[in-house]
Amino acid sequence: MIGYASYGEMSLFFSLIGLLNAFLLWPLVLLLYFTGSETFSWNHIPWLPLSMASALNLTANMLGYLGIYWTYEVFLSLGVLLAIPISLGESFISLLDMLMLCTFLMTFIVHFN
Repeated sequence: MIGYASYGEMSLFFSLIGLLNAFLLWPLVLLLYFTGSETFSWNHIPWLPLSMASALNLTANMLGYLGIYWTYEVFLSLGVLLAIPISLGESFISLLDMLMLCTFLMTFIVHFN
């Protein structure tokens, strides 16, 4: 059971997981909607960001599957493992840059007013 899985076996496994999620979670969503615990307003759903996130997720998964063929699994695992810490570091640096810009602008406004 544990060992090398071909591309077809991986695709079948992830497809079955997706189908099970769809079949098992939709009754829960409908139950919450019809009991009034959860309400949906179709006009307030951000369709464009959701569509873009979905397309990017699909692209990332496809590139990940192709990456297994072109590189070693270790590199792919390291990329998945390091993506969140590197993202956090970049966000922190961006936040510091924004704080420095705000400090400069406030100093400029106070100085010239």
